[in-house]
Amino acid sequence: MRRLTRHLLILAMFTPSLWAQTGFRADPAVPVGVTTNDTGREDREDVEKRWLDLEAEGNNAPSLSISIPTGFSGNGLSLYGGISFVDRVRYSDLSDAAITVGVGGGDPEKYVGFSVSGTAYDVYGSSFGKSFGLHASISRMLTNSLSISLGANNILLSSDAENFQILSAYLAATKVLQLRQSKWFRWASLTLGVGNGAFNSEDKTNEIVMTEFDVPGVDEKNWENFGIFGGFSVAVLPRLNVIANWTGQDLDAGVSVVPFSKMGLVVSAAALDITENAGDGVRWGGNVGYTYQFSK
Repeated sequence: MRRLTRHLLILAMFTPSLWAQTGFRADPAVPVGVTTNDTGREDREDVEKRWLDLEAEGNNAPSLSISIPTGFSGNGLSLYGGISFVDRVRYSDLSDAAITVGVGGGDPEKYVGFSVSGTAYDVYGSSFGKSFGLHASISRMLTNSLSISLGANNILLSSDAENFQILSAYLAATKVLQLRQSKWFRWASLTLGVGNGAFNSEDKTNEIVMTEFDVPGVDEKNWENFGIFGGFSVAVLPRLNVIANWTGQDLDAGVSVVPFSKMGLVVSAAALDITENAGDGVRWGGNVGYTYQFSK
């Protein structure tokens, strides 16, 4: 049972960099108000600065998501990493955390952006240092404010991680919306996606996990079932987003903030399963991540 709760933890906590560069720098590329015919790269960067309302180089932005993928992936070249934690895992009083590092790159407007990352699971458990997962995604800008991504979490797993992790592929789209011209509540984003594995309902995910326990590496149940996930974020201030996510199992809500305009540091915190779908109360989690941008 402890292995099962470890699996469900990963869905309910912030797994950094699984969600488009950890969500540490979720680029909207070209938001609304600019046409693709009259914008070169410098113009796009100016628009992005207006979206962030920041003058600092690096264009650090709060996350658009706390627990689901977005339609954005890498842009330019960057390295990122972070630690995510939860006060207790699903169906248990145990706390846990995960550490992720990765690289993002590409040009999602001309070609594609990409992100590749790895996660060390079970930080507080006996399998830390033995439980690893590899994740990857690509993205493409369809319009100046709409991007889609195709990715998968846990493409490769260590033998210890196979005891509580499953492959979860997804397709996600994110739309950036300009609400107002003022500094407050200026931008919002909408995300909608479909995925298998951990994006299924709780009952179906449990069934998939138990099938994996019986025959590790068997994913028939996984690929036969898909779930819907989605999210909404609002930029209350240029460096403060309020976020709500539906993971396919839980409704999560929280905030993401950039504490220093000239650093790639992002801090997020949220209440997990606020509708108490699991039946064991609301859980609390957060992440601290850092992105270093080499080029755009």
